[in-house]
Amino acid sequence: FHPKSTVGIVAGLKGLVSIFAMDGKENKKIHNILYEKFFINSCRLTIDGDELIIGGSIRDFHTYNLMTGYKQRTRLPREISNLKYFQLSPCGKYMCSIGKFGEIHLMHTATKELLCTMKQEYQSTSLQFSMDSNEIYSHSDDNEVTIFDVRTQRVKHRFIDDGCVNGTTLAISPNGNFLATGSRQGFVNLYNCQDVLASKHPKPIKAISNLTTEITDLKFNHTSELLAM
Repeated sequence: FHPKSTVGIVAGLKGLVSIFAMDGKENKKIHNILYEKFFINSCRLTIDGDELIIGGSIRDFHTYNLMTGYKQRTRLPREISNLKYFQLSPCGKYMCSIGKFGEIHLMHTATKELLCTMKQEYQSTSLQFSMDSNEIYSHSDDNEVTIFDVRTQRVKHRFIDDGCVNGTTLAISPNGNFLATGSRQGFVNLYNCQDVLASKHPKPIKAISNLTTEITDLKFNHTSELLAM
């Protein structure tokens, strides 16, 4: 969803990006953008809402300017093999992506320049910036969550996700108070962010076991009162 206007954007594996006018009734389609032979895995708007960044499983990615309609195809830095999964920082300055063998790539959003590559012990499965953009939280295909410091570009803290076997996703609430983690086994843990920074074995304030399939996505609402799984 666009941060400043009632526009929704949907992208799919077949390379089609659709832009809708969201009125809650008809939700009319405004525009289609087709990227031939490009399988879209991730699609995000920059924080100002001006640019759409579209990533896939190859070395190239696409950008689309919503104000001018200008489309551009760009080659990733040679250290980055794809842009299948990436996140943008709340400050709008950074973007981070998942690499191979536990690598986390940090780039500049405006220039798409690679700033650094950080590494954790296990392969990353999900990334999330803290609300102040100073940390990157990364879950893994094991049970460990790694917290990177953006300013020093090093590991700040690691902790074990309670009861987790294989981590799949995580989310941080907009107020910065809560961290939710999901696993391949269908469990969701809700932590206080201060607790996970203070301990290697923090206890969740709530463990949710309603779902019996893999948790593929977690999202807080804008007031941090609701968590969707």
